[in-house]
Parts: sequence; structure tokens; C-alpha cells
Amino acid sequence: MAATFGKMPSSSEKSELTDEFETLHQGLYPESDSYDCSFRVGKGDDTQIFRCHKLVLAAKSEAFAKMLMGYYRKGHLGRDEPIAFDDCNPITFDLAMRFVYNNVQEFSTVPLACDVCKFAHKWLFPELKQAALNAVRKTKTDADALMVYEMHTLLFERERKQCKKFIVDNTEAVLNSDSWIKAQQSTIVEICKEPVLSLSSEKQLFDALVLWGKANSDSDSNLRLKIDSALKEIRFLTMSVKGFTELCKSNPEILSGDEKFLILSCIANDDPIDMPPGFNKLEKERKPIYPLKYCYNPYSNMREGGFKANRKMNFSFKY
Repeated sequence: MAATFGKMPSSSEKSELTDEFETLHQGLYPESDSYDCSFRVGKGDDTQIFRCHKLVLAAKSEAFAKMLMGYYRKGHLGRDEPIAFDDCNPITFDLAMRFVYNNVQEFSTVPLACDVCKFAHKWLFPELKQAALNAVRKTKTDADALMVYEMHTLLFERERKQCKKFIVDNTEAVLNSDSWIKAQQSTIVEICKEPVLSLSSEKQLFDALVLWGKANSDSDSNLRLKIDSALKEIRFLTMSVKGFTELCKSNPEILSGDEKFLILSCIANDDPIDMPPGFNKLEKERKPIYPLKYCYNPYSNMREGGFKANRKMNFSFKY
């Protein structure tokens, strides 16, 4: 189908032209001798060369259109002079290109979908971004909550609030998930600052923080430095003298001798005035006003009485 020369194409002709273009560039990726640009994706040993087509990328992304079709030097490199892409890993780039060229969606897990979504957001691929978002919304568990939250922190305020609500309502399950130790430091601090969390005791949050710190520290001597900001948000004054003493015995390296003495004195005297500098002085527990109780039902997203922390618990956000 071809539009009449000298005449603007009608809506139906535009649609047919678009469909024809979509059909033409299918099969050009991942292997094609007609490529006119290439990208070196990744860092260090984890790099890979991808051979692509300027017209296809420009049609799908305004950012690539400006980079490849404008006055930027990158757009005038030879086809075998790769453009460096060191802010993305090869797997994410490959998944993105498979969708851009062939409309194939292979980012079926939340980690992959999050990476693709962030790539699409940065490089202005609207269709790819929407597809990745849909994949994130379809497949989520408590183990993915932190990862989804961190992605939404970068991209979408409304979704971020929904995700934070899930973390607040299901804190025990989130702290026990495998993704906890992989969370960013800023996320850990933010959770420790939350006024309300679904915990049976503050010790749970302390233990989870120490676990995260050990997993993300180069050495024991660096542990305190790594967790310091979050540690000072722990509400030690909600603990009993016995509970705090046992906590110190099981984690002797976290607090200094002076800090232990001052905190213990404040707990015993029921007075926060002498807390170590920077430490949280709140004596109120983080528990919700109305206890949040849930029961996992594999056939429904409805909440029911009787909370059970389930590492595979499904959840959904309403948009």
C-alpha cells in the first residue's frame, strides 16, 4: 500500500503505513546485515555489541531520534563504531530490543520488568514502558515489594505510595523476604523512619537491619558505618530493660559501651532525655491503631482475619 504522491495520507492510510513499517522491521533483530548503528552495552567484562537500525529506534523513541538523527556526534559514527551504553546491562538492552523490533515480551519476572521499565523511562520508549509496567503489575509478591517500590520511587509517585502502603501493612513478610538484603540503603532508612509498621516488636526491625548491614558491608568494622543512619531511627525506648540487654548480648558490636549505658538508663528511668545524640527518642510503638490481620488466600486478593507471614503472598495495587 502506498499513499498518493502530493496528497496527505488519510487516517486509514496512516494506519496501514504504520502496520507495514512494523512488519518490515520484524526479523531485523537480533541478526541482520543491514544494520547501520551499533551499541556497546555494559561495563567491564559484562559487555556485548548490539547491531541495530537508526530508523527503527528513532521511530520508537524520541531520545534515540535526537541522538541518531540529529547533530550529535554519535549519530554520525560508522555502523561498526559502537556507541557506548554503560548505564544498562546487556540482558536488559536485549529484552528491550526484542520488544521494539518484534513486539516480543520476554520480561516475565519482576526484576527483569523493573529493569526494562527504567530503561524505557530514561530513553523515552513509551510502548515498551507501558508493557513493562503491565508486567510488573501482573506478577508481584511480598518478595518483590522493595524492588517495585524502588522503581516507583524513580518513576511514579502514585504507584510509590501504593507500594509503600503494602510494605507498611506487611512489614514482617517484607523483612523476611529474600529481597530485603538487596534493597538500597535509602530504602532501608526510609522504612526505619516509618511511624507505623506491622511488627510484633521493634527487635524485628533491628535484627533485619543488622542482617542487611552484614550482607552489604565489606567488613565487620564497616558495619556500623553502613547502618548508622537507619540504626538511629530504631525505637529502642519501646523495648524493656531485659529485651534491650538481650539484644546487646546477641549483637555486641553494633552499639558502643557508652551508647548501651545511656539507652539502658533511659529505658530504666522511662525518660528519653539522655539518649545518645541523634538516636530516636520516641517511646511509642509503631503498631497500627487497628491491628492489621491477613490470611493468604490463593484464590483472592481480599484480606481476611488472622495474619500469616507468607513469603509467596500475592498482592495487587489499584490504579
